[in-house]
Amino acid sequence: MAGRELRAELGISRQRMQQLRENGRLLGVQPPLASEYWYPRWQFRGGEAQEVLPRLLAAARERGLSPLGLHLLVTDPDAGIDEMPLAQLLEKRPDDVVAIVAGAGEIGS
Repeated sequence: MAGRELRAELGISRQRMQQLRENGRLLGVQPPLASEYWYPRWQFRGGEAQEVLPRLLAAARERGLSPLGLHLLVTDPDAGIDEMPLAQLLEKRPDDVVAIVAGAGEIGS
């Protein structure tokens, strides 16, 4: 969802969104040549960022995954469990999702 939509939905400022991104509490993807960030819906449940998100973002950062790389990994059914993308498993199996992201790139390298 576009940043302006999320700001309206959450009732927060652009500066607060930036703080959340910089502090590893929210994933924002900035497409090339775009000035606005986009926020994947999979990171939210019930209008709030999922509790596991800071751990997930930290694991991705440690592996050198870009925001777009993390989004692609989390939404790829082939990277998930039992043909389910990691995004669908975040709520029920957050530790497994973090472990998979933390190990990204290890298989076959």
